Amino acid sequence: MKRCILVIEAGPVATRCAAFATDGLEPIEYFRYDSIGLNEAARQLSEELGKKGLKPVKTLLSIHSSLLSMRLLDIPVKDKRKLQEIISLQSEDLFMKGPESIVLDGLPLPGGKAAVAGVEKNELASQLKALLDAGIAASWAGPALFSKGLILKKLGQSEGVAAFIDDDSITVTRDGQAFFFKHLETVDDLLLSLSALEADGVKIEKYFSAGKEGLAEKAGIDAQKVGSGYEHPSLLAVALLFGEGLKESVNFLRWHADPKAQGALKRRLRGMAALSAALVLSWGAYAYLRYQNISVETDSILSVTERGFNELFPGEKPKNPEYALEVKLKELAVDRKVLSGRAEVLTAMLELSKAASEGSLRTQEVQMSRNRLDISGEAASFEEAASFRESISKAALFKKVTITETKPAPGGRVRFNMSAELGGL
Repeated sequence: MKRCILVIEAGPVATRCAAFATDGLEPIEYFRYDSIGLNEAARQLSEELGKKGLKPVKTLLSIHSSLLSMRLLDIPVKDKRKLQEIISLQSEDLFMKGPESIVLDGLPLPGGKAAVAGVEKNELASQLKALLDAGIAASWAGPALFSKGLILKKLGQSEGVAAFIDDDSITVTRDGQAFFFKHLETVDDLLLSLSALEADGVKIEKYFSAGKEGLAEKAGIDAQKVGSGYEHPSLLAVALLFGEGLKESVNFLRWHADPKAQGALKRRLRGMAALSAALVLSWGAYAYLRYQNISVETDSILSVTERGFNELFPGEKPKNPEYALEVKLKELAVDRKVLSGRAEVLTAMLELSKAASEGSLRTQEVQMSRNRLDISGEAASFEEAASFRESISKAALFKKVTITETKPAPGGRVRFNMSAELGGL
């Protein structure tokens, strides 16, 4: 039996697999299964591996980009473990589905940014079970999308800004380091991504294209078509990642297969909370002892407080003026926060109305919480959506305005999701 590295990816159209040599990672055999589920594809793959005398020593499961929930964030953390802690704490703010239904992992990026990706737990469990039922055990499961920058590295692109475009994604690198990833469904998705990059001041110097759909060519991009050996970019990217070492990669299996890891993280966070509570209690004890030593002065202060309360709120005679004054102060603080929040919302809505005053753009949903704004809308074209984003970016109220998702809509229109931070309040 010939030993090999097996890479599997179940996409929306077909399940694709490849066996790579353990020495040099050269492709040995490709497999493709159309119009059948992963359960049947895995069973057939297991049989074909046996017939061809191939024995996988490692099986790597690539999660197709269409199944990912993903965010590119400004998080200046280079340590992957610390990044995971931040992701766990902020998961409910990052994605609609909470940590109970989604497996999350992150990847530090250059320039003080990070990529956060998630896959539904049920989907991941279903794919892993389909492989196990066929006698195939995956030792790693993650997105090939985050590894496609290695293809540009293999093509010799270690300097400048370069983009790799295949049938379902675009990856952009700067000086050999990937910093932008996006799943693509249509040519409009590609054009919108390029417009967003251009608005952020990113000038792509060289394009490379792979796959049968020819998205780059359809978009009118002068891209170099890569040759033989790059017909299956996702499978190749994962194999190249294996060659680089998987330790620092996004690996959903780390959290799915080892619930103790998530439990340890949660216990650590609970421990931090317990220490904080202990500090509060210690300070309270100190304050109490100090209070006992100055009880005489306190009696005098309470008398002054009672007179002051009666002057501020005539007609009210509380049993404990000090406590009543504290309650009144808290009520005033809440009222101020509510009124301030209303003003912030009105200011934000006025700015959005100005940005969307021209064209046929329609906002379908606007959510605002803390200093974050999320918009779902529909535009006549990706250019109009990009123009809307640019107009919002120019307003002093908003910063870090990003189009996070685009989808085709009826009548040739474009649906988009946009996020921004409120930085001017």
